[in-house]
Amino acid sequence: MPYTIETHRHTYAAWAASRASSAATTCRFEVKVGKELLEGIGFGNKIVSADNLPSPQTVDKVHKKWREDICKASKKKKNKKGSTPKFTHGIAAKLINMYVKSVFVCGPHFDHDRVKAFHPPIDSLLLEELARNDPDLQRRKIWTAYKWTKMTSPQYEEVIGAVKDMMGDCPLWEIEEYWPGNR
Repeated sequence: MPYTIETHRHTYAAWAASRASSAATTCRFEVKVGKELLEGIGFGNKIVSADNLPSPQTVDKVHKKWREDICKASKKKKNKKGSTPKFTHGIAAKLINMYVKSVFVCGPHFDHDRVKAFHPPIDSLLLEELARNDPDLQRRKIWTAYKWTKMTSPQYEEVIGAVKDMMGDCPLWEIEEYWPGNR
């Protein structure tokens, strides 16, 4: 099988997503595990273009199913020390969202309707910065309410709802203007 740009992009995105998501001390896992979990929900084989991402109308429902599938499948995985990584919806979401960011947002599809509606990666750096800079007191309470590594599905959905509220008609990835990880 030839080594294509699609294979290259998938391998890189799976690596980046796995490294970023495994940074949580509560859930360490190898890149191989992250890649297998992503491939288990279709990335790299079924989801190879922005057109294959869920529509803006179905993204939340599909994203929830993917998170559930990753959390369930992760229980069958072992890390090098033989323990099972403890995936939460926050960690599963970051794995998914970092993959999409690497392949589609930072690629040539940032302006595609399905990419603009996709969830951005959530982590403590982003939440802390939003809590410092968001003038909306209700959203500020949400930004400080949860740790991304421990988020349940309803908590994650509340945070994404606040992201959507804050961003209005703008692409959701633009909230990363507040992410201070590059400073």
